[in-house]
Amino acid sequence: MGVAPGELGSYDWAGQQAKRHRAGRLLEAFRALPGLMEARRTIDVPTGHLDAEKVAVDLVPPAWRRIVFPAGRPEGTVRSRRPYAEDERMQNPGN
Repeated sequence: MGVAPGELGSYDWAGQQAKRHRAGRLLEAFRALPGLMEARRTIDVPTGHLDAEKVAVDLVPPAWRRIVFPAGRPEGTVRSRRPYAEDERMQNPGN
């Protein structure tokens, strides 16, 4: 969607800049995924969790927050992908 020459004054430059910034953050987070999935457990970050400092937690959509940040998780962690797969199998045992 382009901007007509006479409409430049009404164009939302700040909004477009914010969208580009968010897109850049999403791309950075996506590129970091392989390293996160290879992470091993530590004393502070047990199996099934990831270090929250290494995860772009600000990009987690509201619909995923209860899954990524479950009650009872160790402080400073988020839930990793492995428990999602286990949850899926438990909810659909025949699949």
